[in-house]
Amino acid sequence: MDWLCTVEFIPEDDEEARLFATEIIGHLFGYAQATNTRALALVGDADANAYELLFSFASSESKEQFLHLVRTNDDMGNDYIENDNGKALLRCSVIT
Repeated sequence: MDWLCTVEFIPEDDEEARLFATEIIGHLFGYAQATNTRALALVGDADANAYELLFSFASSESKEQFLHLVRTNDDMGNDYIENDNGKALLRCSVIT
């Protein structure tokens, strides 16, 4: 079972950036729900308003569906997904 992790910063001093970050988080949790994926959000750094988002997949098919949804989102796309030795990552890392 793979986990994907990403970190999102929600700035307090930039309303537009704050709205964008919260929309991205909403999309990710919606995609998790749509693909039967477990999601966990943790406060990564309270002073920086950083949140760690972790996603656990029941199957490789669920993971591919999730990543497809991310790739086809105009605000995220392929730039949001990194590749490491052929493995897709969400701007962070795979946790094993």
